[in-house]
Amino acid sequence: MTNTIQYYEKHAKEYTEKTINTNMTKTYNIFEKYLKPNDHILDLGCGSGRDTKHFITNYHVTALDPVKAFLNNVPENINKLNLNATDIIKHEELYNSFDAIFACASLLHIPQEDLKEVFLGCYKILKDEGIMYVSFKYGDYVGIRDDRYYIDLTEETIKDYIGHFHIVETSITGDNLQRDNRWLNCILRK
Repeated sequence: MTNTIQYYEKHAKEYTEKTINTNMTKTYNIFEKYLKPNDHILDLGCGSGRDTKHFITNYHVTALDPVKAFLNNVPENINKLNLNATDIIKHEELYNSFDAIFACASLLHIPQEDLKEVFLGCYKILKDEGIMYVSFKYGDYVGIRDDRYYIDLTEETIKDYIGHFHIVETSITGDNLQRDNRWLNCILRK
């Protein structure tokens, strides 16, 4: 995970420029139909800040990213957490704090051996009946690709990691950046 964080620290500007204006309407629609106005969302792995900026118009948002350079993309008035997702479970003060978690293409960088614990941490920080959107590249690859660690999942293999979460919805979509990727999108409920 450290090498992946170092990659993003080094390439934060390039990554932000590449992703900030991506049309995420379909992805937002998958997630937002489960939200109520003023829900508190954790943007888990906020990256370019694109999603945080979208959500702040209708919701309360906290942005989390282990890459400090990415947190600089988030508006000043937003609560920011410079944490690795693997550390969430250690922060009991966050338990039962969020109505929803948006983890778009972020947990796919969590080492396979840590993924169950990350989902457990997410479960604990959600309020009862809270929802979580998560996306992974679709497939069964685990390892280094493009200088970053990845774990790809399918609608079956994700079940090995989500613990007490209930799967509400899954879908397979194309890539918003027009690359040759397919994505697993899941809505999970506490």
